Amino acid sequence: MNGYDTAAQQSNADEVIINVAAGAVPVADAGPDQNAGTSQSVQLDASNSSDSDGTIITYLWTQSPSSTVVISDVNISQPSFTSPDVEGSLIFMLTVTDDDGLSDDDEVIINVGSDPIAICDAGPNQDVNEFTTINELTSVVLDASNSTISSGIIASYLWTQISGENVTLAAPGQVTTGFVVNEVDAMGSSLTFEVTCTSDLGAQSKDEVIINVVDTNRAPISNAGSSQQIVEGDTVMLDGSQSSDIDGDAITFLWSLLSSSNGTGITLDSTTSATPQFIAPDVDDVTGESFTFMLTVSDDGNLSHSSEVIIHIAGTDMLPVADAGADQTVNEGVSVSLSGVNSSDDQGSLSYQWSQLSGAQISIANSNQVQATFTAPSVVGGSISLVFELTVTDSGSNIASDQITVTVNAVNNGGDGGSSGGGGMFILLGLLCGLMVISKRKLLL
Repeated sequence: MNGYDTAAQQSNADEVIINVAAGAVPVADAGPDQNAGTSQSVQLDASNSSDSDGTIITYLWTQSPSSTVVISDVNISQPSFTSPDVEGSLIFMLTVTDDDGLSDDDEVIINVGSDPIAICDAGPNQDVNEFTTINELTSVVLDASNSTISSGIIASYLWTQISGENVTLAAPGQVTTGFVVNEVDAMGSSLTFEVTCTSDLGAQSKDEVIINVVDTNRAPISNAGSSQQIVEGDTVMLDGSQSSDIDGDAITFLWSLLSSSNGTGITLDSTTSATPQFIAPDVDDVTGESFTFMLTVSDDGNLSHSSEVIIHIAGTDMLPVADAGADQTVNEGVSVSLSGVNSSDDQGSLSYQWSQLSGAQISIANSNQVQATFTAPSVVGGSISLVFELTVTDSGSNIASDQITVTVNAVNNGGDGGSSGGGGMFILLGLLCGLMVISKRKLLL
């Protein structure tokens, strides 16, 4: 061995990526177009230029080739110059640069002479949300109605889009126009529009407006699934798999039991699964029980939405079957047995209750047992009917009943009847013998 721990010399490598987001571009604003007389002091004004995430550190004013004026200081925000002694339009370009090295341009027209130009005003820059509160793409209005002219009229307006993802302007030849934004990603988007104002003498000026479209996080849509009819003891699956997020964001699930009609609790195998399960509990066999669950889904922007589903669980205990036995015919005075042994229930145990519904009142022995007895009452001639009812109750308090009719017949006394018949016969024989003796005596005479 060389004495070195080779395991200790092993190493692992990993990487990390740092995404450096670009800073926001500054916004150059060269001020409104101006009308000026000849040989007049004119001030340029870039004081409305801005930078949302830093500072503008340099200004630079340049002239179009046709301009020949001397600017007091091309590197300040508000330089001045003296207009020439001839009429015409002077175009100046402003470039601003921020502390991230990003820059933006804007131009201004100075109309020198007697023919005024319109002071075009495209309105303030706007920050708009991608979607409205009712999940519709936002409509934006562009408005140049604050444009002015010192004399004459502004004869026409023309809106054009000069940067950003293309949109359709509703009425580009009107003082106001509009468009519907496109969907944007998390970075949003910036659109620049220009309006050209033309006077009745044909002089033109322009202005720009920037519309920043901000990504809008919309709430997810919860779908707790369809209502279900379940039998106790079955496995129940709640289904929130049709829930979704319109922005495509990942969503989380949270299930809870809102209510149960009889107060029975439920334990889900998971409260955070899209499809949790539970075993349907024992419920009242007559009414069953309804359970209301709520599903709340949330996206990664902390927006959420909830929905509900009702699960009805039915009992499985069938009604018991009462069997009071077949109708009976018995003689008076005998002991009669009533039997409910053929009654049944799918759950097993039953309780019994015998009662008399009609007929001569008798006393029932063991009326709360499966077998009861009574003594058939006396009957005066013919027969009578006694009606009894058996009521059975199962462990779920379900009841059933059945009836039996017992016919009781009178019984004749056979001994008394025989004595009466024998006496009559003897009397008849005696009379016959008497007649025979009388007849015999008449013959001897």
